[in-house]
Amino acid sequence: MWRITVPEWDPRLPSPVAKREAGSDIWVSSEIIRLYQAEGVMPDISEAWLAPSHRIPALEDFASQLRSWLDAMKDTDAELIPKLMYQTLAGRLYSEVGYGRYNDIDRPDWGYAIRDNSWCSTVRHTYKIAREHGIYPTAVFTDALYYETNVLKLLPHEDRPGHFILKPES
Repeated sequence: MWRITVPEWDPRLPSPVAKREAGSDIWVSSEIIRLYQAEGVMPDISEAWLAPSHRIPALEDFASQLRSWLDAMKDTDAELIPKLMYQTLAGRLYSEVGYGRYNDIDRPDWGYAIRDNSWCSTVRHTYKIAREHGIYPTAVFTDALYYETNVLKLLPHEDRPGHFILKPES
């Protein structure tokens, strides 16, 4: 997690940090920093919070067992692999992680990272559409972009911005 000062941003595009005015301080995940850097902007970072790594032996044991099975089954019937993977995953994770001694893991930064990853994915599409076609959204939500355009009449199917299916307003 990084404490940054939100930089100025093109008002026609959604900011990597939603609902924050330029110049305000906020904690963001590394995904937001990567998005700023990809767009050629480096925000001022005033603090960083780094958590220690978290080892979960059950997952390490599962990965090790899976690797050994895959190595042993290279020249055998491949149909058994998905079945064994599922059985091991369901059995080991539910017993060890879901209901076992590791169910007390509390890492709010993981939640922020997942949320920011989703947001940045949406915003990257917006930037690509703006760069390639010069059109800007009229509204942006976590997983939806809204445009007022007749782009379907102007562009053939394979050239639609961001490879989205744009629906005309009815």
